[in-house]
Amino acid sequence: MVDICVYMHDAKLFYLITHKFRNEEIPFIALDNLSKIHRSLRVLITTKEELKETSAIIRSSIHILEVSQEDSPDQILLKALQYSKNLISFHTLTIGIDPGRRMTGVAIFFDGVFVYSREISNLAELRQYIITSFQTFPTKRKVIKIGDGVIELTDQYINHLLQGEKIKNQSDIFIVNETSTSKKPYNGINKVSSKHEKAAMFIGRRTGHLFSSKKNKKKAN
Repeated sequence: MVDICVYMHDAKLFYLITHKFRNEEIPFIALDNLSKIHRSLRVLITTKEELKETSAIIRSSIHILEVSQEDSPDQILLKALQYSKNLISFHTLTIGIDPGRRMTGVAIFFDGVFVYSREISNLAELRQYIITSFQTFPTKRKVIKIGDGVIELTDQYINHLLQGEKIKNQSDIFIVNETSTSKKPYNGINKVSSKHEKAAMFIGRRTGHLFSSKKNKKKAN
């Protein structure tokens, strides 16, 4: 089911958004006329200029996500998925991470509701993606859950993520038992997910131990 539509005259921004959605296999409809909005659509991605064209009826029947070239495609995608799930007032952003030597799985949850997963190829990209996610939802509580399948990798990931203040001062980090996370089926997403993404989905749903130091972990939900 398609929930998201895109309408704008800014060709560069339109390309960046639609290219991102296609790469992530997130279904959407590109509109060339606002009269083509169907009642089943939940989110309209548009710009301030195009908002002048929207009628009161349209504004009352669909979530409108106003974007600009200052917004990154990652931020726009996360906000669009938030609106499509009707999670406008969610409290906690949770990021589940399945560390891998080649690829890392990442899963995003809003108040425990799974919304999105992807693969990331290196620690620098992962750290930047987490920072971008935090900037997208600055007022929300942030939780990071990292699988412990290879504890050396887990320690490496935590040490890297805690460099600087942008993640360390904004989030609670939990270490999660990763047993069997990659072996179970998961039907919570439309696209075909990798084994790392599926593992990250389960990690994000599990309880874990709140990280405080390498030698001191206390259990938390």
